[in-house]
Amino acid sequence: MARTRTHDSIKVLNGTAQPCRLNGDTNTLAIVESLDEITLPAGMNAVAKKIFKEKALILIHNRILSVVDVDMLAIYANAMATCIKAQRELNADGHIIWVKDDEDTIIGQRTNLWSKVLQESVKIVNQYGVQFGFSPVSRLKIAAIAVTAAPKNDFANFEEIE
Repeated sequence: MARTRTHDSIKVLNGTAQPCRLNGDTNTLAIVESLDEITLPAGMNAVAKKIFKEKALILIHNRILSVVDVDMLAIYANAMATCIKAQRELNADGHIIWVKDDEDTIIGQRTNLWSKVLQESVKIVNQYGVQFGFSPVSRLKIAAIAVTAAPKNDFANFEEIE
């Protein structure tokens, strides 16, 4: 049974690209060069827009953001904005809400719904943040790929030093 073909971009990232073994695949994604090329998705509040622009600039600088990643980054920004809003609400009201009757007597307690919203938003932020390299471990992995993808001069040791 034959091996499946490896895409040329994967070969370049792994540092195993040799001209004689490239498939000629030119289906590479367009990397976003500036923030002007991106149109913000509709429905984002001011906090989410700020987070989106901040993280997009980081990804553009590292040449990681492609056109198809914009929607995923919008999901990340919305989830992060929801985390911030949920944390503010929990700081104001607390995690436990006391239920009172008409005479202001405490008759029970319930968990604040913002607590569940915060948990779900943190899951989304962690899931998408790792994919973009926003966690320390994922940054190290991306840096390792960038180092191996850098072209090496095999004859650097043999060049004349003046």
